Amino acid sequence: DAFTAALRGLARSYLVLGPRSLWKQAGLVRAPTLVVWGSEDQLVPVELAGRTAASVPDSRLLVLPNVGHVAQLEAPEITARATLALIEDHG
Repeated sequence: DAFTAALRGLARSYLVLGPRSLWKQAGLVRAPTLVVWGSEDQLVPVELAGRTAASVPDSRLLVLPNVGHVAQLEAPEITARATLALIEDHG
């Protein structure tokens, strides 16, 4: 029940329009951001990766081939290296 409720809430959040939309909120992020996406993500299509990264100022996009929805578990070394590079570049 909790999983279903969370999934429904997440789906609803994508439908919010106006200043409270997730895309507008992403534009308010002021921290350097690494957007990590798996090319084989079955929950959130990889086609949204570019839009997501473009919505967040000062972001980098890393699309990992043959990786699904949980990149940090499926490709932890690559994800960690990219995260450290982001930190070093902004540290």
